[in-house]
Amino acid sequence: TMERLLDVAMSIKNPKNRFPIVCLSVVDDDQKAQQRLIDAKKMLDGAIMHAASADQSVEIITTISQNVSGGIRRVAREIFATDIVMGFSLKKQFSDILFGNVIKDIVENTWQLVWICSISPDIYQFKKINIVCPRYSDLEYGFNQWLDRISLLADTLKVSISICAPVKTFEHIIKQFKRNKNGSAINHFEFNRWEDFLQISSFIHPNDLNLIILPRKGGVAYENSQEGIPRLMAKNFENFNFILVYPAIMDMDQELMFD
Repeated sequence: TMERLLDVAMSIKNPKNRFPIVCLSVVDDDQKAQQRLIDAKKMLDGAIMHAASADQSVEIITTISQNVSGGIRRVAREIFATDIVMGFSLKKQFSDILFGNVIKDIVENTWQLVWICSISPDIYQFKKINIVCPRYSDLEYGFNQWLDRISLLADTLKVSISICAPVKTFEHIIKQFKRNKNGSAINHFEFNRWEDFLQISSFIHPNDLNLIILPRKGGVAYENSQEGIPRLMAKNFENFNFILVYPAIMDMDQELMFD
């Protein structure tokens, strides 16, 4: 729901960031577009009330576009967005959704840090965050950004953290957490074989918030086996709460303004 996505956005937002969170709804340009805009506006009005209850300010944007992903990308550029938070459901033809036009286009054609969320309960009910990181993810441009966001998330939720990653990657993660003065209890489980991704079943839990770091094509941490991970999740972890994290891939001056 919009409230769950907004909770994620508020939890990863840097308190020093003076710009509001923007809640966006894009509708297809067809004969029903006008009514869909009205319905979307009503839905987003609820986001304003939800954010106000957490002492946060949000702006809402509704727009028409010939395709939804194009509308999202256009608005993200116009507002200088640094993060894009989107939702999906593992229980509703997840494979088709993830590999459909909208999310695939966003992942492949944006530079921003992208969060694809499938979360059922209130995020404040979680007691632990599990982070699954591939080898070399600490060497990519977007490493500090997504890790700083997760550090904020853990602080906000007051949860412990378990990290499933190669040893060297974990060591770099710990250094960054220390720089952030994160006080969460942190555990490490070594994991190197992404081609055997289902082995994480002994590490993650349906009652935890599970974050999977998925570097994009062209990055040093990208592996071909990562392409099949969303489908494996849909088939084997239907009742789990997940966020797929696609790190930012381009250095933009705007990040100095918004980080």
